[in-house]
Amino acid sequence: FGGLLSGAGSSWDHDDGDFEEEEEVTELVGDPAMLRLALKNQEPVRAPPVPELPAMPSTPPKTVKKIPAELLNATKHKHKFSQHLDSSVGRGLIFCLTLFAFIVSAICLIIWRVPSLQQKSQHWPILILMIISLVALFIWLPLLAEEAGMRSDRTGWKPYLAMYRGAHLTAVSALLCFAFGYGEAIRFGTPQGSDSRELSISSLEPDSGGTFEAVDGFVALNLTKGVSETLRAYEHGDVNFRRISRFHDAELRVNKEPFSDQVEPTVPPGMLGVFVVAPVFASWAPCVSRYRVSTTCLSDNKVLGWAIAQTESLCSDFGMVACKTPQPQIECAYQCSSDSPIMCSSTGGGLSVTGLCGRVVAPPKEAVVDELRALLLLDGWSSSSLPNSEHVWFDLRPDPCIAHPEECNATWQFIGHIGSVLAVLTVLCIIIPAALDCCVDGRIRQARKLWNAVHKPRVGVPV
Repeated sequence: FGGLLSGAGSSWDHDDGDFEEEEEVTELVGDPAMLRLALKNQEPVRAPPVPELPAMPSTPPKTVKKIPAELLNATKHKHKFSQHLDSSVGRGLIFCLTLFAFIVSAICLIIWRVPSLQQKSQHWPILILMIISLVALFIWLPLLAEEAGMRSDRTGWKPYLAMYRGAHLTAVSALLCFAFGYGEAIRFGTPQGSDSRELSISSLEPDSGGTFEAVDGFVALNLTKGVSETLRAYEHGDVNFRRISRFHDAELRVNKEPFSDQVEPTVPPGMLGVFVVAPVFASWAPCVSRYRVSTTCLSDNKVLGWAIAQTESLCSDFGMVACKTPQPQIECAYQCSSDSPIMCSSTGGGLSVTGLCGRVVAPPKEAVVDELRALLLLDGWSSSSLPNSEHVWFDLRPDPCIAHPEECNATWQFIGHIGSVLAVLTVLCIIIPAALDCCVDGRIRQARKLWNAVHKPRVGVPV
């Protein structure tokens, strides 16, 4: 036991030397912790323990497998109509229909505003045809082009089909130029006579639709009468002259002077519109500037025509009474080509002024003329001065182009010429891809025919 202690004591005596040796090893080899980590990483990976008993039975979750949308569309079976469209004949038909719809739209946009057609309400068929052609051009035909394989993302090997898409852009600009160019020129009409500023009211032709600036003419706004149109006919009129119709006295308040006995009229139920009519004389006279005129005054001052203003709204045109119809007023101008034209409302009925400007229009409905005749007969007018369809009827709304028709016509023609250039570009953007598509499809058919001829198995020759 003593020897052991002596040996242990000797070992403790050597501890300081062992520590010094370990420091020298660390300096030579490195950190012992890093060495142990490196040795651990070099050990072989042990396989996970496998249990002796099998795993518990379990049912895996069921998931619905979905085919990607792009693959589904690619393998979708086409309808027979789409198969026929996706061919040379189908695409050629779409090109032809596009060209036809564009031409019809352009013609209808120009001629539907002809004054004679609008005055007689004969423009509605043209307007309906124009709407149908525009819908077909910009909605229906592009959808058919999608079915015919003319989509921009599927025609990488037919780049010329991009011109067909560009044709719709140029078509919009061309149609707008036609509407605001040639269409406005046709709506304005042609001045009557070689020099419309040397015309007299008595020389104007009825229902001509032309514009004029006459050397004479006075509108008696103080003798204005109004005829209302209602949805249903009912009995109305004077006690001794009762009548049943849809047109009756609008009872306009013409005399708005203080202490007058006229009151504001009550709008009848179911009113569709109002026709406001005033007589036109050759010149101003004291008797025609009063609110009632005598037969002697009418015999001395012959009525040369009638100024008319009527309600213009879609509600009235379609026979709807749910919306409020605007009240028309006769507004006119004298000496419109001068530097300071005179408006009818500023004359006050007591200013002697002539030089009426306006447009000749078609007479109103025969029922309106009959009601107007009845109202004037009750006011003591003579039968020779009553209105009829043979008289000249005027639309006297101020229009600066009546005074300067050359400048307006030059502007309209310039806009129309721009539309013509765009129309030619649109037609080329339709015809060129149509011709190229026909040639490409022909080459494809030739190549397919040659391929079939080369790879066709011969009789008696082993394959």
